[in-house]
Amino acid sequence: ESVGHASLRLLDPPCCLDDAWEGEPLLAQAKRVLGELSELVAAGPLPAAAFCFCFPLIESVLGAIAYVPGVSTFNRVASQLASEMPSLMASAMSTFNAHCSLRAPSALATVATSVYVDEDGPALLPSEGMFRLLTHIISHATDVKQAKLQQQACKSLVMLCESLSSKPGCAELPANVLAAVLLPAMKTVCDELRRAVLNGLTEIVPLIQTELKSVGEGTESLWGQELVDALCCHVWLLKFDEVEINKTLAERLWDSAGLLNEYVLCSDIIKDVSHSEAKVRNAAAQALAAALALEPDETFAICQLLFDCYEQHRVVPKAQVDSMGRATGPAPEDPWPSRCGVGMALRHLTSLLRSDNVPGLFAFYVPTALNDPRPEVRKEMLAAATAAIEEHGKDEVSVLLPKFEQCLSLPDSQSSDALRQSIVILMGTLARHLDKEDPKVRPIVERLIATLDTPSQQVQQAVANCVPPLVPAIKQEAKKMVAELLAKLLDGTQFAERKGAAYGLAGLVKGLGIGSLKQLNIMPTLTEAVQNKKNYRHREGALFAFEMLCLMLGRLFEPYIIHMLPHLLMCFGDGNNYVREAADDTARAVMQKLSAHGVKLVLPSLLQAIEDDSWRTKIGSVELLGAMAYCAPKQLSSCLPSIVPSLTGVLADSHIKVQNAGGQALRQIGSVIKNPEIQVIAPTLLEALADPATHTAAGLQALLDTAFVHMIDAPSLALIMPILERALDQRSTDIKKMACQIMASMYTLTDHKDLSPYLAAVMPGVKASLLDPLPEVRGVAAKALGAMVKGHGDESFAELVPWLLDVLTSESNTVDRSGSAQGLSEVLGAQGLAKLEEMMPTFVAA
Repeated sequence: ESVGHASLRLLDPPCCLDDAWEGEPLLAQAKRVLGELSELVAAGPLPAAAFCFCFPLIESVLGAIAYVPGVSTFNRVASQLASEMPSLMASAMSTFNAHCSLRAPSALATVATSVYVDEDGPALLPSEGMFRLLTHIISHATDVKQAKLQQQACKSLVMLCESLSSKPGCAELPANVLAAVLLPAMKTVCDELRRAVLNGLTEIVPLIQTELKSVGEGTESLWGQELVDALCCHVWLLKFDEVEINKTLAERLWDSAGLLNEYVLCSDIIKDVSHSEAKVRNAAAQALAAALALEPDETFAICQLLFDCYEQHRVVPKAQVDSMGRATGPAPEDPWPSRCGVGMALRHLTSLLRSDNVPGLFAFYVPTALNDPRPEVRKEMLAAATAAIEEHGKDEVSVLLPKFEQCLSLPDSQSSDALRQSIVILMGTLARHLDKEDPKVRPIVERLIATLDTPSQQVQQAVANCVPPLVPAIKQEAKKMVAELLAKLLDGTQFAERKGAAYGLAGLVKGLGIGSLKQLNIMPTLTEAVQNKKNYRHREGALFAFEMLCLMLGRLFEPYIIHMLPHLLMCFGDGNNYVREAADDTARAVMQKLSAHGVKLVLPSLLQAIEDDSWRTKIGSVELLGAMAYCAPKQLSSCLPSIVPSLTGVLADSHIKVQNAGGQALRQIGSVIKNPEIQVIAPTLLEALADPATHTAAGLQALLDTAFVHMIDAPSLALIMPILERALDQRSTDIKKMACQIMASMYTLTDHKDLSPYLAAVMPGVKASLLDPLPEVRGVAAKALGAMVKGHGDESFAELVPWLLDVLTSESNTVDRSGSAQGLSEVLGAQGLAKLEEMMPTFVAA
């Protein structure tokens, strides 16, 4: 009766309820009933029929996870439960979990074909409702505080699948559950949900194999041919998931279940090419190409289906209007993401096409697809067309070049500007297949250079990539072109043309070779321009060129970085905002392309510049150090241990602008953190770095309260470890205890190589905590030592065991000897039995 009353109140029916039922506050009633259910279930799960009666109550509580106070109105009564929602959900989840692994006590068949269904088995569970609830929880429990609930829901989903796997004591997964809940969940945007469903399907592999056999033999099947084909299509799709672990699980499921990748899958996959979710479209494009690899002769036929799909989604539905012509609802949305998916699929199919298919393909690209009204679609179509020319252009030059020239000879019009820009880029790509002596190459290059004035970064970047292979054909005109581009770069009035000139200059230099920077007087001209105090355009233009040279030449440009570094530092403090923005972009480009050797060359200069007396120089070096957040991951992990301590020192500088620059640099490092849990508490950690006396305890507590699901990356460690280092040096025993607890658990959450640079800094604090007067602090410090030794091995701690033995056998006080004994026991436990046997004679002798 209590369950029924509470369920009705939580469901908030439109009818009036008996006043006697509402005498107890809803929160108190829900808490009491869920507590009683938990106690009852602790002795054993309820029969399936009884759980069906309780399920609406559990669903009402757990389903409220989507409720956000002040934002959503998932359930009117959810706001009344908000204060106790976490505890209510934990109680409801424990009851729910207990019934996900329900088994019939006897194999008297719990399957649907039996005459008798055991009431204690899973056959009578509300499986569709349970799966819907689990998928709802997993997809909505995205907050860090709800990570534990999401993990429990993922495990419950797998257990529930196993209960419906047709194994002894289990039921069979109903067709409606597979079709209505699990298959749609495999195309959700939530990575964790897709992973949970794959794990669940892995548990029902025997049932899948039975269904495949039944369908193949034409005998009676629980799911039927259509549903089995849909399952094959969904699993095949997830073999190309963007998340590596999901991809691995899908491949394992495909192989273990013996699913078939027949050509018939293509017709279903094409539907997913135009899916609303970008992740699904991307996977479908790759999956379609992989399926067609078995039947490459059918590729162009599939391309034609994709052309039809594009045309179908090209038309924007008309808005509904009344008799007066006024809109009666929201304006229909342009289905451009579906057209993007078509372009993506065509790009992946390029390598499977025959050369004689290329004219038909470009009849679609020109003039239709490359003139799409949406820039996102044009970008995908241009990438697909470029890939086709790179793959087959050599055989089809005589067909494609006249087509492009004819298109460019048409009268100019604003509606065809985008098409003309794309055609010029395609001509540049096609010209790579021409002989360098061919007279057609020179006008193509001239058109490419002219196209650099287009106010589109994508177009300018594509032109810059087309130019280098064509440079040998225009070497005689190269000097003149470089001079014209430099003039436009430094003296131009339009931002787009100056940026385009920087792209073109970098492309020409890449084609001519790194020596052209000196031979054609490029670097001296840019160096002079960046020092021009009278004309900000010269300084800005030189920075544009430095940025593009870094991006285009990569490591080849590294020797010049040291020479341009002082000028870049000065530009960070420039009085003109445009110059400062260009300096930021240049710094980011420099750091992205730095090699490990480049970091070693640049870092000492920047760290030294922080000590300069000039506050402007300090600001420049600090901002460049902050830009190092954009280094490649390998370089980033090696340089952050040196950068962050220097930046935290800057926070106490006497000049307010230097302090602000230091804070901004730390925020830049925080912005590249990949760990979702650290992203949430990053502001608290930055406060602890900026004001350790006030916020260290809060930072440590935030770390202890966080339930980590993902590995901690190098940028996260760069924020955490300085806080731990300072915490271990403080007098407060509570703070030292928290720091040791975090240090002990750190080795299970991160790559040990990323922790190595911090060992020397934290070891003195851990040793001091091991000798703390409080036994609790000594205990956690000993565990931290054991974790460090286990993570890094004996080689990194050669002096640790001798130091512990010295303290243990010394005449010092009992506290120190007790701490060293605890530490030694943890260290030897981490080193293993062999080390203990080796040390026993020493202990006996002592």
